[in-house]
Amino acid sequence: MKRPLALAAVSLALVFLAGCTSETASETITITPGQTGTFTNGDSTIVVGGDATDAPRDEAAYLSEIRDGGVAGSVLLSATDADLLAAGQAACDQLAQGIDDDDIALTVAGRTVKAGSDDATAIVDAASVALCG
Repeated sequence: MKRPLALAAVSLALVFLAGCTSETASETITITPGQTGTFTNGDSTIVVGGDATDAPRDEAAYLSEIRDGGVAGSVLLSATDADLLAAGQAACDQLAQGIDDDDIALTVAGRTVKAGSDDATAIVDAASVALCG
């Protein structure tokens, strides 16, 4: 008598377990290139767009980095802010062209700053962080 009861219990357990399945849901959101906004499909929501503007230039941070890191006797310490900003922009332009930062030569206050020198490295490093967008 116990055997049919055990068999019935096992059968019932198998029926309940058969009802437990895993399900994979898939949702597709189609967006036209250039389109921005919030898009929803079912439980999924995505936001496309937002702040795609270039990072703001921080000229004060650039100049501070150059002035604080300058080596005594360096052309950077005697250059005007306008000269340093022009050199920083020239560094950004060369970086944008794909020129390696060790190969960037600059002119500061009418003086050539050799590529790879401490002065050139200081300008390129500071410009890439604070000026280049």
